Amino acid sequence: MGDYFKPWRRKIGVVTLVMACVFTAAWVRSQTLRDRISLGKHSVQSYSGGVAWMQYTRFIQATLSIDTDLVEHYRNDEAKIDKQLRWWRCGFENYEQEYHIATMGTGVVLVWRVLYWPIVIPLTLLSAFLLLSKPRKSAPKKTTEAIPEKVE
Repeated sequence: MGDYFKPWRRKIGVVTLVMACVFTAAWVRSQTLRDRISLGKHSVQSYSGGVAWMQYTRFIQATLSIDTDLVEHYRNDEAKIDKQLRWWRCGFENYEQEYHIATMGTGVVLVWRVLYWPIVIPLTLLSAFLLLSKPRKSAPKKTTEAIPEKVE
């Protein structure tokens, strides 16, 4: 069993598998909870199967805050007014959204969002390839020393 993890491919395969598991756990958690870290007018949020970086342009939150909300609770607290989609491709999106929150007023937020599945699936496939593929046999080293001739 100790020889199984000798090649570097297997070690990298284990690391990518652990990363895939971490992103999968975040993906599952984001279906019911919204995790948010805010600093000033910037925020990183994990919600609805993706992770987003947000930049608020009209009002500024003054302190660092880290919190978790139920996704449904957050959706009911926020009344979305307008969403202008700039682009969306294979789980990546960029949009600007205007909304109204009763406690903070109207604001505009610029959002860059990545869904978890374009991260999890390639990591899983890469780890499967690295862990399940057979390592190549190393060729024996050829000696280039001259063999002395026998003298009688």
